[in-house]
Amino acid sequence: MKQKILLLLCSVMGSFFILSAQIEKPTPRLRFSTSGCLGYQIASGNSNNTAFVNQEKIDKFTNDLRWTKTLNADGYYLFKSNWGLGLEYLLNTSSAKGEDVIMAADDNIHYLVGNISESLYINYIGLSACSYWPLGIDRKMMLLFTVSCGYAHLRDESKILMVNYLYTGGSFAANYEFGLDYSLNSNISLGVTASLFSGNFYTIKVNDGFETKKMELDSDTRINSSNINLGMGIRYYIN
Repeated sequence: MKQKILLLLCSVMGSFFILSAQIEKPTPRLRFSTSGCLGYQIASGNSNNTAFVNQEKIDKFTNDLRWTKTLNADGYYLFKSNWGLGLEYLLNTSSAKGEDVIMAADDNIHYLVGNISESLYINYIGLSACSYWPLGIDRKMMLLFTVSCGYAHLRDESKILMVNYLYTGGSFAANYEFGLDYSLNSNISLGVTASLFSGNFYTIKVNDGFETKKMELDSDTRINSSNINLGMGIRYYIN
């Protein structure tokens, strides 16, 4: 009787290990992803300007400029110890327009009426590290947390009434991202992400069409491009 129980136990254990071997997936070595994100600039600022008369239009202009669109692409080499190294690139854009804005002239007597517009572009590339955790027995889902540090380039195209301005600059920046991937097959996954981009520009160049000036900004006048983003995209894994 004891021999039968022992054989039955060995049979059950053998079946368990065979089943585990069948459902366990190897850790992929390479991961590439692209995402589209909608974000909002969290940097605080003062939109009040005594030069503008109809302040409500300036407030709307400033709020529209806070909403951002981001294209994100990255690639990682994944190690079996649940971490990886790679590169990350993102393009962050925002724009706004204001019509029939009233602005006081320099003589404080006359007023100017016209349109204003602004288009902001931030290109970022940096080295990135990630941690990942497969979920479930079938490992169809994967949690990821990434930290990236690198260089951000600012390009701000502005128009105030009839004068065009171009602001450019560069700075150190960082991006933090938390994501969840769901596997459709052995190579393709869908993913959702929540991220925080952080960057401040203290040195910029201003071109008004006639000359270019270099400006040094302080903590009050700096260009703070920090924003939070929610996005989704496609992930491609190579075993």
